[in-house]
Amino acid sequence: MRNLLREELFKSRKGVTTYICAGWCVFSLIVSLFTISNVDLPLHESWQDFQCRMPFFFDASLLSVIFAAVFVAAEFSGGTIKNYVALGIDRNKVYFTKLIKVLGTVLAIVFLCQILSLTVTPFILESGNSLGGKGALLYFYGLLIIIQQACFYTFIAFWLRNAVGVIGLYFGIMVFEEVLLVCLNLADGIFADFLVEALTYSTYMQQVNYISTAITEMNPLKVVLALIVPLVISGVSICLGMLTFNKRDIK
Repeated sequence: MRNLLREELFKSRKGVTTYICAGWCVFSLIVSLFTISNVDLPLHESWQDFQCRMPFFFDASLLSVIFAAVFVAAEFSGGTIKNYVALGIDRNKVYFTKLIKVLGTVLAIVFLCQILSLTVTPFILESGNSLGGKGALLYFYGLLIIIQQACFYTFIAFWLRNAVGVIGLYFGIMVFEEVLLVCLNLADGIFADFLVEALTYSTYMQQVNYISTAITEMNPLKVVLALIVPLVISGVSICLGMLTFNKRDIK
């Protein structure tokens, strides 16, 4: 598995997708920081608070979709994964290598932007009291969400095996969730309220808002539930992805 992972990382260095996404994220961060530095209104967020929310600065879903589509689904079409299996490489090793590659690339971009923001934000935002344990919890939750999205969309890529299908499904899910939330908010009843609550765990920004509210309210039950759900989704996604990859033939 080590040699396979080394080969995959070597291919990443030669590809342009990683550099394009990293450049886009860095550019977005610079533009955002420039905008913050030119705001006339008083800034209520300290640079310490901004760092705690860094994992939420980019939509982990979008980055995970792009890398899962390119690193996994496109390689089904190109025959790379079929060649791996034909050479006798264990399918579970192939799966985890691809998952590590997707997750590692997303985290590398997030940490790159973290380092960049750490060098700039102390000069732009005023200093304040650190969020302490709340900030650490928020940051840890952000990392859990990144892991969840990488696991989920890697499973989707192994299931669909088509890059266009993976990206199309991502946007389809976004539209469906927004329409469903609007319909449920217009409805009354306990079941509708339950579905709205359940959907807070299925969309990226809803999860961010949910954990932020839970931490602010100091609601232990909501905090624990918010931390458990990404782990459960990650585990289920890995199991389903491995099952799909092991049981289906590669054409």
